[in-house]
Amino acid sequence: PIFFDGMQDDLQACYVKRLAQNPKAHAFMTFDVLIDSDGTVQNVATTGGANLGNDAIRCMVKRVERATFTPPHGGGTLRIQVPFALTAS
Repeated sequence: PIFFDGMQDDLQACYVKRLAQNPKAHAFMTFDVLIDSDGTVQNVATTGGANLGNDAIRCMVKRVERATFTPPHGGGTLRIQVPFALTAS
């Protein structure tokens, strides 16, 4: 997803740690991100991804929380939902 391009390696690193514990771990999940008027992340929630495990999801959420996005056009906040798939190759 274009919104997550700059953090792809970090998110992948969270997943690789999980694969070391469970080589069959995979996830189809959605990140629900609330972006503030200055482009900082105000809130991150996830749905799905239970097979990934709490530690890996927490790792990914922390990375998304540190992100800065282009401020929403016209001010205010912007909510984006980003589907994400992680599968072992």
